[in-house]
Amino acid sequence: MKRFWQFCGVITLVLTVVSCGGNSTLDNTVAAVYLTIEVEENNPDIDLCLQAFDVVVSKMAISSELKDPSGSVSPNQDVRLSRWVITPSRTDGGSTTSPEWSYDQSVFVPAGGTADLENYRVYPAE
Repeated sequence: MKRFWQFCGVITLVLTVVSCGGNSTLDNTVAAVYLTIEVEENNPDIDLCLQAFDVVVSKMAISSELKDPSGSVSPNQDVRLSRWVITPSRTDGGSTTSPEWSYDQSVFVPAGGTADLENYRVYPAE
């Protein structure tokens, strides 16, 4: 009889562990939207050595597009961008670049909507 209760305890423990390890929507890390950026006005060739002011993008639109066009939109698919990290790179074959720069500014992009940014600072003059 003692072995029976030990067996029941082990079975109960196994069932508890298996039931907690199942599939959950909280484990779903796939986003329902993706972001696209359209830069309307920008000078792509900027000489940072001669520049005495911040590099800005005069007009930029960040759009939230649904991956499933027939899907429904809810506030759960809204996006809040909080940190921008700019990593300069060279295309001329050189190896020395300006340092990486991070900028903490919140930009809200509603699900299925657009955030329009004007004169957005992308790199400091210093």
